[in-house]
Amino acid sequence: MEINFIAVLLAAVASFVFGAIWYSPVLFMRRWCQETGVNPSESIDNPARVYGTTFLMNLISAFVLSLLLGPGPDISIAILYACLISVGMIAASMGINYQFAQRSLMHWLIDSGFHLGRFVLMATVLSFWG
Repeated sequence: MEINFIAVLLAAVASFVFGAIWYSPVLFMRRWCQETGVNPSESIDNPARVYGTTFLMNLISAFVLSLLLGPGPDISIAILYACLISVGMIAASMGINYQFAQRSLMHWLIDSGFHLGRFVLMATVLSFWG
């Protein structure tokens, strides 16, 4: 299968930036911190590892989505796949874990919404650049 690695890289970067905005004070940082008990004033122990791993996971997600969509996917099909994957697989799976971890519905909505947004964004990038 033909993979456009530049499109995969751009999709991963877009997803990474989207996450920075989603979990920023502009959108959901305060509420997410409230739901998780994370103190936003405290620094991350190993930011290189955390952000490096985060980018790597975005890269893997973009690569796998690219494999599933194939070269030059139609935008409507790409977004449909992104929604099916993020809601039907990711959010549903997270919902199981969140129930057993006794996490709140709001926490699940914030995190699941993030994955829906990032997969739609990656699908859009892959559709236009793939």
